Amino acid sequence: GGKGVATTLGVVLGVHPWVALVVVLVFVVGVLLTRWVAAGSTLGALALVGAAVLVLLDRAPGDGWTAGWLLVLAAIVLWRHRANAVAWWRQRRISS
Repeated sequence: GGKGVATTLGVVLGVHPWVALVVVLVFVVGVLLTRWVAAGSTLGALALVGAAVLVLLDRAPGDGWTAGWLLVLAAIVLWRHRANAVAWWRQRRISS
């Protein structure tokens, strides 16, 4: 586990280092707050969505292709972590 997210991060780091920095920071904070790597990965993917929105709004460097690429990467990571999200949701509902 984690190889896909690590590969995604490596690709983003090579093409858009500022996005990679934000994603890593979000990932680390997510893991520290939840103590769950899957949550950090999911939050990092959501940070990719946020970066894509900033690009589309001309608040960050890039163009439509950049935003689309970031959204596709985020969608892949989120899709691959869907079972983790369901498990987390069920765990939260049972423990409350």
